[in-house]
Amino acid sequence: MKVLGLFLLRPNPGTDTEATFLAAATDVSSYGFFQRGAAKEFLTFSARKIAATLQPNLRCTCTEKGYRIYAFLTVDGVAAVAIVTEDYPKRVAFGIIAQLAMDFVKAQGESTAWRSVKVDNAKPFPPIAELLVKAQDPGACDN
Repeated sequence: MKVLGLFLLRPNPGTDTEATFLAAATDVSSYGFFQRGAAKEFLTFSARKIAATLQPNLRCTCTEKGYRIYAFLTVDGVAAVAIVTEDYPKRVAFGIIAQLAMDFVKAQGESTAWRSVKVDNAKPFPPIAELLVKAQDPGACDN
């Protein structure tokens, strides 16, 4: 059981850009040195594509190349995506991304600047990397 990536995105419906990354954390350490770039590219590509298709308050699950992608779009417009191995518990994965999205919106406070971000990863959110490490043990995240 492994979490390969956690992502926060802002979908951009009606524009040329599918979705903008607000924050991201990946763990491709299980891949060989020369495969890590391609693995990270697969993770970011998949997260961006899924986020662009989400509807508010609907959970999405899909399988791609032996991995599961769990995604959720809040009514605030924050898409949270987790890419995990197929044996990672579904309930825990959805709990992680729901909490991640809520924490991000809460951390922004009254500011709405993140809604107009046009550049990937323009809003640093350090808790996403901490959560990626914690989520490697599903029991630690199972609330």
